[in-house]
Amino acid sequence: QQEYQHALCKQQEQDLETIHAKIHDFKNKLIGLQSMLQSRNYEDQQMLQLIDETYGSLETEDKYQGVRDNVLRTFLRLTSARCKQQNIDFQVVLEYYRLNNIEYPDLATLLSNTFDNAIEAAGNGNIAKPYVLFEAYKAGQMQILRFKNTKSHAIQKEGDSFLSTKNPPLGHGIGLKNIQRIAFKNGGIATFRYTED
Repeated sequence: QQEYQHALCKQQEQDLETIHAKIHDFKNKLIGLQSMLQSRNYEDQQMLQLIDETYGSLETEDKYQGVRDNVLRTFLRLTSARCKQQNIDFQVVLEYYRLNNIEYPDLATLLSNTFDNAIEAAGNGNIAKPYVLFEAYKAGQMQILRFKNTKSHAIQKEGDSFLSTKNPPLGHGIGLKNIQRIAFKNGGIATFRYTED
């Protein structure tokens, strides 16, 4: 959790630096446009090129910049980077999300447990097309968070409890009880399903 909290602060600092750099660049390009207009010493093509460059400088490759929840945005960025390193296809579908009613420690625990385990399962073995899917949507009055991933190993259970396949298992747990506790605390439920294939 501390690792993710540190990453969240670091990401916010980087976002501010990026914003300041873009503002600085944007101002310089506006000065250039102003100068061109005042001098009348330009061709239409030059003006259009500078406008295109100015617009392009405001574009970003960060596809999660529009996610308003800071914690969720940070986890999506971190998970995306980790999946990219391991050649895992990370798919995100955000139809509806409202997570500000979940306390930060609970949300961080929920997301870290689910994303960590999804990456561990999807990237641990020879899967032709490994993926991790995260969906957030609304069904009636209920907020749904759905996590789905491929797996490279058989599911291990003891009674109704799932067992960790991490090696060594000591000190590791897949955190399902924590996820259930957080869901229940926030007036919801957590369900877990799997298929053998």
